[in-house]
Amino acid sequence: MNIIEALHRNDCFKPLFKDISTWHSWEVYLKALFGLQIEDPKDRKLLKDCTGLRKVVKAVRESFVICGRRSGKSFVSAIIAVYMATFKDWSKFLSPGERGYIFVIANDKSQAKIIKNYVSGIFQSSASFRKLVAKDLTWEVELRNQVTIMVKTASFRTIRGYTILCAILEEIAFWRSEESANPDKEILAAVRPSLATIPDSLLIGISTPYSRAGVLFEMFKRYYGKAGGPLIWRAATGKMNPTIR
Repeated sequence: MNIIEALHRNDCFKPLFKDISTWHSWEVYLKALFGLQIEDPKDRKLLKDCTGLRKVVKAVRESFVICGRRSGKSFVSAIIAVYMATFKDWSKFLSPGERGYIFVIANDKSQAKIIKNYVSGIFQSSASFRKLVAKDLTWEVELRNQVTIMVKTASFRTIRGYTILCAILEEIAFWRSEESANPDKEILAAVRPSLATIPDSLLIGISTPYSRAGVLFEMFKRYYGKAGGPLIWRAATGKMNPTIR
């Protein structure tokens, strides 16, 4: 089942939305992210407006999203994390007893708690999700399929040594750390080697724009409108969330 189908199923993600039609722009992004066909001319125009590309022909391994406040970024991050943890079979890449990790890395504990609450809420929303949960702890959800979703703050020292299946870098433009002047670059350097060893792994950096510096701006400057590299998606709040006045 692809992620768009899961969004519209009553036993999956659909009950989480008051009005799923208001999340249509995010659906177009998810189609581009996972290499799904975009047929509607209005959706193709949205793709062109937000990525500079006329089409995306296959799923990408990396994407960087630049969207305004209240656009729905954190909730979408949680949905992607749960989808990657539950709808993909990672067992062939994991040894007996080994766990694979979906990391959601946030700027601070307050932001991390918001994401964790979203993730836990998704798993409590339906019986089909609840039965997958082995343990729901403070900062992680351990699943029965050898996968754990772990929400962490931005520290490159605490993410090495894990088998990483997906990494979502929340509000990456605002990352600050006492350990490093460039925590965004340090964390990318820590997670990319692990992701590279797992087919279908995914890296997403998603943030409100902040300054013309750091990984997010560098990725935008280098890859926006260019096929074959990370998918760069840039949109104002109102384009992604039409309920905002």
